[in-house]
Amino acid sequence: MDDTAIRDLLDRDKTIVELRALVAGYERRLSRNADRAPESHAALAHVPEPLFLLNDISIDLRSTALGNYAVVEAPTILDCSGIEEPEPFTFVYKVASGVFRVHPHEGRPTVAALGPFDGPVPTGLVATAQTTHEAAPPVRFHISTWSGEIDPGTVRETFGGDGQRRRFSTVPPRHPGFLISMAEMGSSASSSDEPWGLLLATMADPPDAVSYAWAEFSDIVLIFSSDRSSEVRLLS
Repeated sequence: MDDTAIRDLLDRDKTIVELRALVAGYERRLSRNADRAPESHAALAHVPEPLFLLNDISIDLRSTALGNYAVVEAPTILDCSGIEEPEPFTFVYKVASGVFRVHPHEGRPTVAALGPFDGPVPTGLVATAQTTHEAAPPVRFHISTWSGEIDPGTVRETFGGDGQRRRFSTVPPRHPGFLISMAEMGSSASSSDEPWGLLLATMADPPDAVSYAWAEFSDIVLIFSSDRSSEVRLLS
């Protein structure tokens, strides 16, 4: 091999090494800037932030903090939908501690009642609501407190046959979950002598599109307030 051929071979090897180094440099730069790209911000914009203030009360929903809250045990979960014919599956059930799933009935809401609880009624709550199946349609959801004994027929009447008597919000498909915040729901001081409960309700959106329409309620934090202090408890 003559000198010219050797020089050409060395030049080609040098060029390949330089190109590899250049590509590696671009890869490092892209990896550092990936979380700064506009599309990355858009992808992260809808993720709920688990640490925030609500009416001057600090609420921390990070998994490392949830174990520090006092716990309120949900004694029972009851389907108040009033369907008498045999059902293909259970529309309301507790998945795990603090995690509840509610599946809408076709053309009508499904209302789950948790309770009854004794003691003061919470004045606010924070929870997460989301769909659980990748093929789920949009699902409308509702969460609120209930004062007094839980009677399924009375609970059902407050929603109406089409659910329009209560306010619902919609969880879009493939969404990681909304943080629900409801404050000033009741007076702890004036409601401590009668039982109370929590209502978790869902409807499909549109009402007949119920396939895979499970909605999951989790990280339900109850806020109990008095004239002098506030206390945060976790529903289990």
